[in-house]
Amino acid sequence: PLSAAIRLKRTNLTAIEGLWQAESILGRYDEAVNLARMRLRFDVSPTAYVAMARSLLRATGRPPGAGPEAQRDACVAAIGYLAQAVAVDRYDCTALEMLLDCYVRLGEAELAAAARAELMLRYVRLRKEWLGIKNDPGRPRLQRALAFNNLAWLAATSRASLFRDDTEAMLDALKAVELAKD
Repeated sequence: PLSAAIRLKRTNLTAIEGLWQAESILGRYDEAVNLARMRLRFDVSPTAYVAMARSLLRATGRPPGAGPEAQRDACVAAIGYLAQAVAVDRYDCTALEMLLDCYVRLGEAELAAAARAELMLRYVRLRKEWLGIKNDPGRPRLQRALAFNNLAWLAATSRASLFRDDTEAMLDALKAVELAKD
């Protein structure tokens, strides 16, 4: 059905993204890369850049047994897309984390250090903003629920141990669910 939707309307981003996800899950990475490229023709957004980079990085090592050169080439190709996503969205941490990984894999110590420092700044800024929303009873419930959810994700998935707290993540997630029930 997704392929048919794309044939009917080549700019159907929902169908393109859905098919991209399906191809990625099924391990058909070349197809996923092509779909990510198609998406970028119609959607120049941080999410589309990250999808393209993710596709390139997942395609690494295919066929099984491909050497470290393939991983290096994938990182080199992904860096441009990730850098664009980072530049466009000052809140995006996913693209910055992926960019940091690429720099580390490539042995680019100075670039990795700069990306790590920027990531810490983003974590601090985001946490401060979300805490402000979380603690403001005058905010709409769904805004507060989103802030609790975002804080839960930060506490559960942060690469920086300073922000990592499984107990806080669980409590914030439960509060997000409670606030979003209605």
